[in-house]
Amino acid sequence: MRPATSRWYLIAAVMLMFIHCGYPDIDNLLREAYNYRDKGDMEMAINKLSVALKYDAFNNQALYQRGLISLKMGNYELALEDLSLLI
Repeated sequence: MRPATSRWYLIAAVMLMFIHCGYPDIDNLLREAYNYRDKGDMEMAINKLSVALKYDAFNNQALYQRGLISLKMGNYELALEDLSLLI
């Protein structure tokens, strides 16, 4: 019975690697976005937040930050879309 159990662990490990492969680190994207925002580069901040949302569409931090930045930039439509998802 031991070899069958080991086989399932191996299959699970391979599946986890396959699922994670190719996806960016969301936390890292958020940090980069905050750095750009703090430096005043709002376009790059929005770009990083948009990439984060591409892989995690309901990430509250990314939605909130992109909504606020969009609001400051006068892009009210995007701000409304993002912030309304948080309600």
